[in-house]
Amino acid sequence: MTTIVYDYKAGLVAVDSRVTQDTAILSDNFEKFRFIENELWVFSGCTSDFDSFVSVCSGATLENKEELECAALVIKDGDVWEYGLCDKIPFKEKLTYNYSKGSGLVWVLAALDFGLNARKAVEYAITKDCKSGGKVHVFDVKTGKKKR
Repeated sequence: MTTIVYDYKAGLVAVDSRVTQDTAILSDNFEKFRFIENELWVFSGCTSDFDSFVSVCSGATLENKEELECAALVIKDGDVWEYGLCDKIPFKEKLTYNYSKGSGLVWVLAALDFGLNARKAVEYAITKDCKSGGKVHVFDVKTGKKKR
């Protein structure tokens, strides 16, 4: 699945780059983020649902039969928001605390608790969660830009 973490105090969001299907690793070099207008969307879930998820969160209607397996942390105007679907209805919540999405969430949050930064926390989660892996991408919440 994925590991995304928001380190509230440091103002950083980090995400891995592994894509899996069942027990197979499809890629360790997938960018699970997109710059859309003045926002940075960092996704968790089914990669083929990303575009439909953005459309629904932006006001499009979701077909009754359609199920989206997707969520995102969205950086906009120096804040981080969780975007998701609850009973096919889009919601968003401003985050003012450490937060994580994906299969590595317990590992990455524990790593933050033990003082690791966002990048190192995702790197640690990758060692414990077989659905997370590859390169770690880190973004500054204030600027919305990628950190090296």
